[in-house]
Amino acid sequence: MRDRDLTRSRKDRLRAVFLCVSALCASLILAGCSSSNPAVATLTAFLPGRADVSERASELSYASIDFAAAGRGGLLVLAESSQELTFWQSSRRETVVLRGGYLESTSGLTPELQLTEISTDTDEGAMPWRLALDEPAHYTLTRTWTRADGSVDTGRADATLSCATGAVEKKLPLTTLELERCVEDLVWERGATTTSVFWRDRGNHRIWAADVVAWPGSPLYEWRVARPWW
Repeated sequence: MRDRDLTRSRKDRLRAVFLCVSALCASLILAGCSSSNPAVATLTAFLPGRADVSERASELSYASIDFAAAGRGGLLVLAESSQELTFWQSSRRETVVLRGGYLESTSGLTPELQLTEISTDTDEGAMPWRLALDEPAHYTLTRTWTRADGSVDTGRADATLSCATGAVEKKLPLTTLELERCVEDLVWERGATTTSVFWRDRGNHRIWAADVVAWPGSPLYEWRVARPWW
């Protein structure tokens, strides 16, 4: 009962922030869409294909990520942040929510990731990707998503996150960094297995890039940090 109440509360909070972000963008658009309005000017379209966003990202002084779902994407700009949560939005109000660089939810995309919950036994509830991980971290992940036909599903998985020793060179929209490569394996309660990859800073463990399969049969979600928000 308590878990259901927590899930409902968190979903309500995320919906409220989505509404606030959408209202902010609507008010900016009504105020004028010329390039003299910097907030509106930074909201780029979420377009089919993977165009090179490096030039556009270099022109903007705002936090941004290169994001794609099933190969469809573009440069998303930070619209709102709340503690670890960051809200990234396109000009068509498609929204992606990251928690410390880890995929939390989406809005306006089909299919849609509604909610991500992680249960961990680590000290003070620290998220696994923020830990040193000399050994693999084990935790439980629950996600709720909406399919293309509008039906809603929820799945729970036993997760293992492990990071390779050393660093690899990773190309980002505005730079190339030496990053630690981490792999997340999810074994779902219905028998499926999915694998995601993260590239993070070896010192502060911030995620700079990710290729994520959020649930069995989900599109591939990819993002690369252009201008960091931290």
